[in-house]
Amino acid sequence: MSLMNHVCSRQYLVNGSKVLEGQVPDWKKFGGPGTGNGSYGTSWGLPRFENARFLARFPFAYVDLDDKDIPMKVQVKGWSPFIPNDADNSSLPVGAIEYIFENTSGKKLEAVFSYNTKNFMIRSPMSQPGGSPVQPAPNAVRSIKGGFILSQAGSEDAPYTQGDFAIFTNDPGTVVDHCWFRGGWFDGLTMVWNTIAAGETRENAPVEADSPGASLYVPFILKAGEKKTIRVMMTWYVPNTILRSGQDPVPVPSAPCCDQNYKPWYTSKFKDVMGVAKFFRLHHTMTFIRNPRRSGILSIILHSLLKLLKLLQQI
Repeated sequence: MSLMNHVCSRQYLVNGSKVLEGQVPDWKKFGGPGTGNGSYGTSWGLPRFENARFLARFPFAYVDLDDKDIPMKVQVKGWSPFIPNDADNSSLPVGAIEYIFENTSGKKLEAVFSYNTKNFMIRSPMSQPGGSPVQPAPNAVRSIKGGFILSQAGSEDAPYTQGDFAIFTNDPGTVVDHCWFRGGWFDGLTMVWNTIAAGETRENAPVEADSPGASLYVPFILKAGEKKTIRVMMTWYVPNTILRSGQDPVPVPSAPCCDQNYKPWYTSKFKDVMGVAKFFRLHHTMTFIRNPRRSGILSIILHSLLKLLKLLQQI
């Protein structure tokens, strides 16, 4: 699966485009399946930042990046909701990555951030042993404000293939390419990289079906010493699954007790991925997201102790 986030400094087009990650370790690039043919489906050959430092502050993760070719400090912060004593909001099908850019060049910088991915929701249905082949349902990349939705339909024979994954930003200047170049081998990825390396953006409307991937671009300008945060939000909605654990009961009940396809709890709260995305846009600053430095095990303990103290005072 190719999933990439990039920044390109337009004044530094020579070595000025980098994947927002640290270096890929050699053990990934050599010796694994498919590495002799270029590790198809990965982006390991693209340039990355020289130095990366990781800091864990559950439920937040921080990566600081720097590179002599990029006159910016970059921090990547990832999180998903974790709220003690609030199981529902802590289990929401959402997550976010914030990219913080700081201009260290001493002069104005023009840059382009991009987030790029194949449609990893595409899934071929499984044929049952001894049964006839199951035809795959349609797939597409659909539109959402500030981003795109990777979508795979389900069918009567394979409802479990239905799923949507939305990726969008909070930036009004976001430009969206809903359909990569359709070719073979590395063609789609190559065309995306050509756009990134040139410091450009590309806008394509959604097509009816079979888009191989999508990109979102956020052009921005930073004055000397100025910072900018770009928040990439993600929500997903997969209403059916055939995943199961354990053996069938003996004897088998004459009438099934429930739907054969398990439905996640959030399907009772949201109609579709658009509903989840709307909720997340409105509530992304919920507790422990609003103040990340207070998050972590210590804050969870303090929160629990305060609740216990209140209960004791009521006795």
